[in-house]
Amino acid sequence: MGNLTKYESTSTFKTRLRQRTGFCLDDPDRRYPVQNDFPTRVLAARSSGRDAKADLLLAARQATKSKDRFRELAWLAPGIGLVGWPERGNAKGHPAVPLELPTWWSGSRWFDSLSDALSQVTIFNLDPTMVSLAVGGALLMTQVIGIRQRRAILKTVSGLLEPEQPDLFPETVVSAESSEGTACKWEVDAATRKGQVRKENQDAVQVLHFDDGSRVLLVCDGAGGVEGGGEASQEAIEAIAYYLQSAWDEVGALTLADLEAAIAAARQSSLTKNLSGITTALLVLLQEDQMHFATLGDGAITVIWPDGMVGPVQVPHHTAGQPSNIINAYIGGNCQLPARTGSVRLEDGAMVLVMSDGASDIFPYEDFSLQRTAFSSLSGLADHLLKYLEEARDPESDAWCHSDNMTLAMARLGTGGCHDQTG
Repeated sequence: MGNLTKYESTSTFKTRLRQRTGFCLDDPDRRYPVQNDFPTRVLAARSSGRDAKADLLLAARQATKSKDRFRELAWLAPGIGLVGWPERGNAKGHPAVPLELPTWWSGSRWFDSLSDALSQVTIFNLDPTMVSLAVGGALLMTQVIGIRQRRAILKTVSGLLEPEQPDLFPETVVSAESSEGTACKWEVDAATRKGQVRKENQDAVQVLHFDDGSRVLLVCDGAGGVEGGGEASQEAIEAIAYYLQSAWDEVGALTLADLEAAIAAARQSSLTKNLSGITTALLVLLQEDQMHFATLGDGAITVIWPDGMVGPVQVPHHTAGQPSNIINAYIGGNCQLPARTGSVRLEDGAMVLVMSDGASDIFPYEDFSLQRTAFSSLSGLADHLLKYLEEARDPESDAWCHSDNMTLAMARLGTGGCHDQTG
């Protein structure tokens, strides 16, 4: 995964970020133009200028003008035959006569000039009745041709029109009903390590499996390395797992409210047992294509989306200006500050990482995101990543890059064919 540097990003990631967003990490004050990305292409098709559908209609009309157009115009031959040349009319005993306007047109201001013009036309060799029939037939045939032409154009264009453009706003792309009938499967893995500095691992982790395919990732971190932290985290994990299993056995499903209730149960258990230590808590419920979470303290819940973008989810309970190892919400010590909760709809291929702060503070998110597709299975991957972090040293001082216990629970969403790797 490359050299582990806390704030360093690879050149590949920087390039992809600039191409996608227009921002450069090396020059944050400058905005580069974003070209040929999907929203730009969609909006360009809807921008000012000639509409794309109009172009297709014109193209279809031009194509129709060729053979079909002239073939249909040939239908006018019978009507045109009624209007012959003077010589042919004279040969058949029908001398050419001037075309006279009906008498009910008289009185109009332009009648005289039009009458004079028509009196000069001698190519019509039929009487007024035949002329009327010829003109009427021509008009009728023209209407028939127009109808057939419109049908031909619509038939041609129906196969050429561009498909309906998708909604550019992600929150409206997937509806609540869209996931019904989709076999969403979660592949999960989890591990914890003591690290090179602490004498005791006060982190605790557990993965719960339920018959409907739901998974719960639990990570607790005994706060501050103080005495009793390890006991507090382990007791919290057990109390939370017991409550969630009982809730599932009773109802057959879990909700976000169950996560909050499980935290309340763990707090009550800590108070009943008079535990001296305190612990953070990260609870993540993976259900179909949704993730519900409830958190106390710090650590990290992070989503790596199918396009490689990394997005933190939860907000830690810290106070601005205070040291980062001081948390305001936890289990134990009679703390009653509510958990921070939320829900996120995920996409096929998304990965969820749940970590204690010992791992999240130095985890190389961007590098891992770029290489995530290289891992066909998550089995054993969590421990492999933690071992990498545990052995990482500062290239200048040769000191360990971490100073805490490290825990990682991870999951990947797939639709069909994915199976859990942990029992």
